[in-house]
Amino acid sequence: MKKLLTCLTLLMCLVLVAFEEPKSDAVTLRWKLETGQLLRYRSELIQTQKTGDTLVTTRVGVVLRQVVRGISKDGVVSMDLTHDAIRMSVDGPAPVNYDSTRKGGDAKFNDLESTKVLAPLLDVRASMTMDPTGKIIELKGMSEAMEKVESSLETDSQRRIAEGIKHLFHDDALRQILEYNVFPAKSIAVDSTWSRKVEIEGSFGTMTVEYDYALTRVEKRGGIRVADIALKAKTTVEKDKKTAPVGVSIHTTAAELAGSMSFAIDSGRMTRLVADSSLTMRVTMPGPPAKDLETEIEFESEATMHQVIALLGEGDPAFE
Repeated sequence: MKKLLTCLTLLMCLVLVAFEEPKSDAVTLRWKLETGQLLRYRSELIQTQKTGDTLVTTRVGVVLRQVVRGISKDGVVSMDLTHDAIRMSVDGPAPVNYDSTRKGGDAKFNDLESTKVLAPLLDVRASMTMDPTGKIIELKGMSEAMEKVESSLETDSQRRIAEGIKHLFHDDALRQILEYNVFPAKSIAVDSTWSRKVEIEGSFGTMTVEYDYALTRVEKRGGIRVADIALKAKTTVEKDKKTAPVGVSIHTTAAELAGSMSFAIDSGRMTRLVADSSLTMRVTMPGPPAKDLETEIEFESEATMHQVIALLGEGDPAFE
């Protein structure tokens, strides 16, 4: 009887194990590229910025062509980067309307001043090196190209447009598109978390972005193993006493980002990313003198951004 109870207990344990929900195996997230390989990514950004009573809405779409030039023994990838297409519109004091995919008669809808600023960027070739975790070791070429474009501009209108958009066509801006995630060195399982910190130098000081990531799911879609990753971030801005104007105070009152990305595990490439962010800053600066009194000007700047990055096939249209 005792032996029978033992067998029944063992059998029940086996049944429970058989029906237990399987746990996800650990996965190693790595970029897996080959020399000569082509990647095309479409990045679309909608940004609204309100400063005082002025509201500016910017819509930017770019298609980045990445061609693998070589891979070192330790897996560091060298790439050439060019723009397949650029589309941009700005509603505000310095309006912009440009789409490089407009051909023939449709090209007349591109305003001439915007074309003078943006069209030359289609000929720019930037370069990048990246390790298998996705960390960009070096990225150069875009900032230098934007400076050359600025030096060639002929009208005040063109210069105002360039001043308003150059932060979007900069090495740091390109890095933010291509380095939204750096994967852990070790294999991870579902619910694993990791973090990193990025510092971006600007004319007023240093913007620090602290990212937190979590592997939320691993599943097969269309026969492809996909890792879904949640991401969030907080941003702070620290004024640089050497470069910021004297007497200017910048206080970040709210800054956050939340989004998700999907990564094809076996082919080793990101397939999609969606992110929403907001940044609110209060700026105080000296005002115009009033007799013997010192005055101050205080205003709040609010910005929101919605970004979608998607992997395209070689023959896919630049924009939908």
